[in-house]
Order: sequence, then C-alpha cells, then structure tokens
Amino acid sequence: ECEAPHVVRMRERMQRNFLATLLLSQGVPMLSHGDEIGRTQRGNNNAYCQDNEISWLDWSLDERRARLLGFARDLAEVLRSVPSLRRRRFFSGEEPSPGCGKDVTWLRRDGGEMTEADWGDPANHVLGMLMNGGEPFERDGLGRPMAHDTLLLLLNGGARSRHFSLPRRRVMGAWQELVNTVRTSRRVVRTPAINLVAHSLMLLRFVEAKRVEEESENL
Repeated sequence: ECEAPHVVRMRERMQRNFLATLLLSQGVPMLSHGDEIGRTQRGNNNAYCQDNEISWLDWSLDERRARLLGFARDLAEVLRSVPSLRRRRFFSGEEPSPGCGKDVTWLRRDGGEMTEADWGDPANHVLGMLMNGGEPFERDGLGRPMAHDTLLLLLNGGARSRHFSLPRRRVMGAWQELVNTVRTSRRVVRTPAINLVAHSLMLLRFVEAKRVEEESENL
C-alpha cells in the first residue's frame, strides 16, 4: 500500500467525499458500520462468508481513523441541524409558485443553469446543485408550512481546481460553508466566486445580511 503523503491525503479526501455524498443525498442515508473509520474490506464488497481479517472490524482508532470519524460526526450534526437536508418530498425541478424559482437547479461553474449539452460534455467535471429556499415548499408532520434554507452543493470531480461563480440572490447576504472536504475550518464567503479544489465537495448555506454576523459566531 502506497504511503506517500500526497497519496494518503488524496485517499482521505476521497473518503470524506464519499461520506458527504451519501449523507447529503435525499432520503435516509444507510451507512455500513465501519465506513465512518475507513473500513475497506480490502476491496471485497461481498465478504459475508469471509470469517477472517477481511470481514472483521477493527475498532481501534489511529490518527487517520480518528480524523475520519470526526468528519463523519460533523456531517451527521449538519444533517441533524439543517432541516432543508431532510425534506419530506423529493425535488420536482419546478416552481412551487410563480416567481419563487425552481426548488432545485443544476448549475455550471459559470453560475448558469446546466443544458443538455453540458450534461453530455465529458470534459465537464464540475457541478452545482442549488436548493432554493425561502418559500414554504412543503409542510411538516403537524401540517405547518416549512420554509427551507437556500443551500448550494458544489462538486469537482476533476484533477484541477476551478472557480465557481456563486448564484446571485434577490436579497443581500453571504454564503456560509457548512461542509468542506478539503479542510475542517468554516468561513463566510463574501466574494462572487469561490475556488473549488480538485476532487472536493462543498456545501454552502445562504444567509441574509442581517443574520450573517450572528451565524458566523456559531460556525
């Protein structure tokens, strides 16, 4: 197994990418025990009949496993604390009411909406998923209208870092990092574009200007 530092760093980032992709997807996430500490089964995805080290689970935590476990815990906390990630209905790709925008829009890195040609472009490795909020798209278990946050999920599956133009909103505000698979620190993004590192995932939440400072203190 290659232990070159740059290979190890990339391997750990890809583990974080996979965990984030799973936990931030719509529906109920199903996480196999041990995935949160990097269990691999040596690549065997059908090891139920293996009564040996391939299928056994080693719960000991070295530094790498502890880092991945901490990231998984942070992800679970984001999922718990942001109701917009636990919608009761799947997206329709349509406007719930005129003028409020689609409930979900897929974006290119220039901030424009993806076209058929963009989806079929093999050189395009960057994708944005804008989950529109502010409108009561659905109701909770008690029948009360639910107003979701506006979230932006960014993915770069390519080998080069790319700038991503953040979508403009109708009100003043800023984007807050909730998840970043490159680093653990979180920041408020006040620029019109953001650098999306190669092989990385980022989740941002839009906060109106009057809430930015208050929210920043809680990051």
